[in-house]
Amino acid sequence: MKKPLNDIPTEVVNLISVVSGIVTIISPIVSIIITIKTDIKPNVFWVFSTASLILFCIILFFRMKKYRTLSKERLEVVSENIHKSMHNSRDIFFDIMHSHKLKHLNEEMLNYTYKTKLSTILDHLCNILASYTKRKVCACIKIVYCKNTEEEKKITDDAVELVTFCRSNNSDTERDNYERQKKRIFLKDNTDFKEIISGEFGKDYFYQPNLIEYEEKRKKDGSCYENTNKTWSKYYKSTIVVPIRIEFKRLYHTKNEEPYDIIGFLCVDSEYTDAFTEKQEKYNVDIIKAYADTIYVLLSQYRHYLRKIYQGENAKN
Repeated sequence: MKKPLNDIPTEVVNLISVVSGIVTIISPIVSIIITIKTDIKPNVFWVFSTASLILFCIILFFRMKKYRTLSKERLEVVSENIHKSMHNSRDIFFDIMHSHKLKHLNEEMLNYTYKTKLSTILDHLCNILASYTKRKVCACIKIVYCKNTEEEKKITDDAVELVTFCRSNNSDTERDNYERQKKRIFLKDNTDFKEIISGEFGKDYFYQPNLIEYEEKRKKDGSCYENTNKTWSKYYKSTIVVPIRIEFKRLYHTKNEEPYDIIGFLCVDSEYTDAFTEKQEKYNVDIIKAYADTIYVLLSQYRHYLRKIYQGENAKN
């Protein structure tokens, strides 16, 4: 009995609750009106009203029971995936340090380790968001591209190029077509990243529950929604993007006039326009920012050891 009750869709429970509640409220009023206006004894209405009240109480009980079950399931998903994410992050950090001390690090190993492990961490993030949205959610990490022998460009430069470092394992593999076709992703050609860097709307993130409507709105305003992938709507219709960054003042080894060291961007999206609601904006962004903060530490370590490898090769040459 317990399982069938828990399997009743939330929408059905809500509908029955509303209907029974309305009937419970209206029935006594109708009975009073009939008593006043006619000589008919409204016993049937009182019976109907009592039955509606009982039904309402029963539905309310099962509704509360169902919500408690859903809340428990969500808590289990969130707590488990947060633990796995932090556990994996710690292990990556120290495993790489250990490999470096043993002089086992090379570029291939470094790339493979970070890409596969970070993809798993993105899976954990997607699981958490999916538990709240009840929708499929995908994620990817795009990093600022620069040759290790070159001086880094400022994030505000038009020449800043991004590459997709890794994706969550539930992502459509076809989404990497542009990388396979060697299409270059410039920051200046993507509205998401430009808005974050410019701070044009007073936000340090990009949050759009419905990109289709957003694109139409920009067209009416005389602008457009820019995206390097021209077929983006085939894969997602809502997105959240946050920078993977830290304040330069917290980095002891470097000086920079810009406020932040931005390694890249954490992008989350869904093919559904009701996945990321406006009411949940702050909570969704806070969760994703928490992951971006952890990912910064790992990518900073990745960048550090990658440079060491390149410097070692250059010294040999």
